[in-house]
Amino acid sequence: MTTFESLPNEIVLSIFYYLNSFDIFRAFYALNFRFNQLLYNQHDAHCIIFDSVSKRSFDMVCQRYLPFMTDRVVSLHLNNEGSTPGQIDLFRLYIPSLTSFTHLRSLTFRFIHSSEMLMDVVNECHQLPHLLLLRFYCCRLKDNQTNMQWIADNIWSLPMLTHCTFDIHIGGQRSFCLPKVVSSSIEYLYMCIENRVEANQIRRLIERTPCLRHLSAYVDFTLDDNRALPSCSIMTDLDMIISISPTIEQMNRFTRSFSNLHRLNVYMWFTIIDGHQWEEMISNYLPNLQVLGLKMRNMHDENGNMEEKADELISSFQSSFWIYTHQWYVRCIIFNHTIFLHTLQNISLSWNEIIPGSFKSTYPQDNLQKLYDSITDIYTKTIIISMSASANVRLYNIKNLNVGLPIYDQFWSFVPSLCRLKSLSISSYSDRYQNDLQILFDRAPNLYYLNVYQDKPSPSYISLFKCKSPSIRHVCLRYYVRKCNYFFTKDDCRVLCHSSLGNQCEKLTMCIRNRDDVMYLAENLTSIFFLEIECGDDKHSPTSTLERNNDAFVRWLKERLSSKTLITRDPSLGRTVRLWM
Repeated sequence: MTTFESLPNEIVLSIFYYLNSFDIFRAFYALNFRFNQLLYNQHDAHCIIFDSVSKRSFDMVCQRYLPFMTDRVVSLHLNNEGSTPGQIDLFRLYIPSLTSFTHLRSLTFRFIHSSEMLMDVVNECHQLPHLLLLRFYCCRLKDNQTNMQWIADNIWSLPMLTHCTFDIHIGGQRSFCLPKVVSSSIEYLYMCIENRVEANQIRRLIERTPCLRHLSAYVDFTLDDNRALPSCSIMTDLDMIISISPTIEQMNRFTRSFSNLHRLNVYMWFTIIDGHQWEEMISNYLPNLQVLGLKMRNMHDENGNMEEKADELISSFQSSFWIYTHQWYVRCIIFNHTIFLHTLQNISLSWNEIIPGSFKSTYPQDNLQKLYDSITDIYTKTIIISMSASANVRLYNIKNLNVGLPIYDQFWSFVPSLCRLKSLSISSYSDRYQNDLQILFDRAPNLYYLNVYQDKPSPSYISLFKCKSPSIRHVCLRYYVRKCNYFFTKDDCRVLCHSSLGNQCEKLTMCIRNRDDVMYLAENLTSIFFLEIECGDDKHSPTSTLERNNDAFVRWLKERLSSKTLITRDPSLGRTVRLWM
């Protein structure tokens, strides 16, 4: 049998090309002289993703490896939240400037909240001559004096940038700050829902991004000035989210500017455009359209004839234009006084949307089972289905499940497999449901995340530590919404640390009665690298300026835990303290 170590260098380097360099260093560095040589001297396209990593490993890579290979890193991903709070801040202490990454082509940041840091990052990007892709996700800036115009202009001024994700905004501001400069390179632009673009801004956005081929944006038609948009024949892909119902005239005026579109995805929250109107619009203004994705919904009053409206709607998508010329098929579903209509393509649905009071489709081979095969999420705490509706239901592709206990036999009749389940949330847990929980674990071999909460605080939480699931790595024992939480005692913490769940858990969220127990958990949970806790004797007041600047509980933890542990208080949850270890 050929071992990995016996493979020639060319094949090993080819395999390395597809892996995160962070994982490569952890696995192969110091294994032997040959692998060290490959890593430092021959592997010249490092992709480093610091996502869901321990601080210990992060420190090691930033101190031992990264300073010697910055000129060979082509992709870098950093995240300041989640299980790595403060990561970007710490990274910039190790490597104060990005300018040493001279061959960087892709750069991603998540959760930058400092205006100063974000502006420094954008400024340093101008010293990266090969930068093609720049992504900012969830950057909610706190400083109302932030110069958003400067940020937009400097991103649009990057000479080689072709791909840009812009998810930057201040406080409650939701509108996109249009750049005043012209980008000669941006071809792909993705803007989040917080950066909504008004329809009358699209004109200027196109003028200042003349190479734009793909646009993904939240488009607001409220302030449409009824002026025609300039032609943008170079754009071939458009994704739109529309919440405010546009008129047909507005949609016609909007789409006529994109005559060369090959792919169009439209998500409309509060209105449905029928098949006749779409057909006329596409025939007149989008002659090159090849792929169409629609997801629309509209609520109706209880007195309306939903079935009749759905029949009229589905009929409008049954002309030869839809069925024969393009073979674009749609489904129409009635649920809870709402009509849902979407095209048949790769689309994920949640259980909340798809318990059909009525199901209609233009595709002859379509049926309820095909609809259920597209369901990946169940977010109802209790699942109650009439026997007539559930008789032939089979859900095989569930990835996220939120379910109340107990689990009845009827559940397993329509969810026969949980092999794809990654995330499980259990409500109304008590110790009498321990066996139900173990059955769920046994049927979910790939389960990673477990969230368990109760209707009222109770020590019955402890019984779940007797359950076993070798795949779980992230456990949350806190209910953020109702703040109905059980605070674990020292004895409870001991039981957790001696359980299999506790030993394999890497990320843990819980409430603890006494601060000394934080120390015990940090020292005895063998695999833990992220601990998010609310402590019963933490008297911190998030509204007090004095306490924000002089956090006694955080200071107490820092005096007792390893200096290598990064301790921060979550600004959005004042009593929550996070330990990254």
